[in-house]
Amino acid sequence: MASDIYKNYTSVAVFSNEQEEAQFSAWGELYFRERILPNFPSDKNANILEIGCGYGRYLSVLTKLGYTQTYGIDISEEQIRYAQQHLGLTNVEKADALNFLTTHAERYHVVMLLDVVEHLTVDYAVELLTLVREYLHPEGRLIIQVPNAMAPMTPNYHGDITHTKLYSTRTMGQLLMMSGFQQFNHYELPPIPHGLKSKMRALLWKSILKPAIKSFLLASNGEAMGGIYTSNFLTVATK
Repeated sequence: MASDIYKNYTSVAVFSNEQEEAQFSAWGELYFRERILPNFPSDKNANILEIGCGYGRYLSVLTKLGYTQTYGIDISEEQIRYAQQHLGLTNVEKADALNFLTTHAERYHVVMLLDVVEHLTVDYAVELLTLVREYLHPEGRLIIQVPNAMAPMTPNYHGDITHTKLYSTRTMGQLLMMSGFQQFNHYELPPIPHGLKSKMRALLWKSILKPAIKSFLLASNGEAMGGIYTSNFLTVATK
């Protein structure tokens, strides 16, 4: 996977100053605790790998929570440098995922690809996920988050020029089965109520928007198309 387009990815597509980073990281910690962490083992010595760790905001949260065996890789040198210099992370490196997995004979209890798979070609994604499955612990979990093709106007997909593939829960299932996974579940990611505005958004989503989208799909297609319409969705797969 070519890494030159990610040379200055942090400053172009993520944030441009430390104030933005602080806001982004604070929200990221809340989001991770609410949406991702429930899928983690309670054992703080679990072996955890984040592929596409970016500038390390989720690895930083895991460190705060006491997880001791975490590691992150990313192909963006700028992101890795930021993680090391600004967040003080020493458990990150610039690396291609395929090369990393084949040169590190590890078994992982959790492998995360959060907002990563949409950047990959289908061929590369199948090759990568096949390799991830090989190196998962027998009771390990693969956690994937992607923009949702069934979300109206797909805002999270179109906000990044480096996105190349848009997934629905159906096509994500196809990708996983092509990679050897047979057991997986998809989860919607509605707004997290943490203030008045977000509570209103969550209520609006649950009571009006989601039922309206479902009704439209039932009327136009004759099926609910998976029933998950949030801007992103989460997939958890096991061996």
